Amino acid sequence: MTNNIEVVFSFDTTGSMYPCLTQVRRKIQSSVTRLMSEIPGIRIGIIAHGDYCDRHSTYVTKQLELSQNIDAICNFVERVGKTGGGDAPECYELVLHQAQSFAWTPKTTKSLVLIGDDIPHPPSQNPQKLNWREEVNKLSDMGITIYGVQALNRRHATMFYQELAEKSGGFHIKLDQFAYINDLFLAVCYQQSSDEELQSYEQEILDMGRMNRGLNQIFNTMLNRE
Repeated sequence: MTNNIEVVFSFDTTGSMYPCLTQVRRKIQSSVTRLMSEIPGIRIGIIAHGDYCDRHSTYVTKQLELSQNIDAICNFVERVGKTGGGDAPECYELVLHQAQSFAWTPKTTKSLVLIGDDIPHPPSQNPQKLNWREEVNKLSDMGITIYGVQALNRRHATMFYQELAEKSGGFHIKLDQFAYINDLFLAVCYQQSSDEELQSYEQEILDMGRMNRGLNQIFNTMLNRE
């Protein structure tokens, strides 16, 4: 078990995905308070993003640096606004690029949880000509594993989320319902501590009678039972 954990959660705030962040808001205070108590060394960062077309109307990205400040984390999640998104691809390549600039510290367990429902822009269609595969490789070289959390199960996007996980030694997780996001938020942090912590949380959900097919699939994936 390790307490030296750094996790950055990336939320897509475009139209189809904004309800996911709305779900997180409902329990962010209790979730973060619990994590800070049970994993004393954990630091949590957040990226919220729309797409490049949102530059003049709302924002492209906003971020909260890795922090142990419960109020700062909760305030960011509760106040960050919705974006439009425009075209179908979203700026996931920019998220992968910006995640490298967080104040990651040596000798910690590091992960990026990218939650989305579509695909990134190719290099020819984003301002910095970013290649998302190259950005994933850079994150992997920094020792950062990626959880590719695929919401809404759009088939054309599956390969992207699978490759995020495979290239970084992370996990491809299917988020069939946004209602599962708070359990996933906790589960990722527990897994970064140890598989035993994750199994303990799984048992808690079972004991509460809250386990269902979707959550069971998430735990099976994270515990390599598939």
